[in-house]
Amino acid sequence: QKGSLDKRIGHRAHVRIVGTAAIEREREFFDKTHKINIHEMSTNGLILTISATVIENDILTVTFRLPSSGERKVIDCQAMRVKEISPKDGIIYEVAARAVDKQAVKAYRSMLKNRGQ
Repeated sequence: QKGSLDKRIGHRAHVRIVGTAAIEREREFFDKTHKINIHEMSTNGLILTISATVIENDILTVTFRLPSSGERKVIDCQAMRVKEISPKDGIIYEVAARAVDKQAVKAYRSMLKNRGQ
């Protein structure tokens, strides 16, 4: 089935999982997590909605519990596509993200630290 933000047809599990996400760009100034709803999940990515401002290529640390076992999962992912949704309550972003490794997170952190120099 084709995902709402995806250009390809692939196998994704449609889920309703509530979790939290920390945006790496905000960690410099705020130690804050945001509530998220995960809608689709595959082996290498996910689609979620979040009320915080997310821009393309942001690194997110997503934390949630598996519904079947209650096991806590932490995934580092990079926002690939961001779509703005405007419901009555305010702006919500629908984000398609792919999983990344720790080296990508370290490179992103060093890029944030060294920007403007």
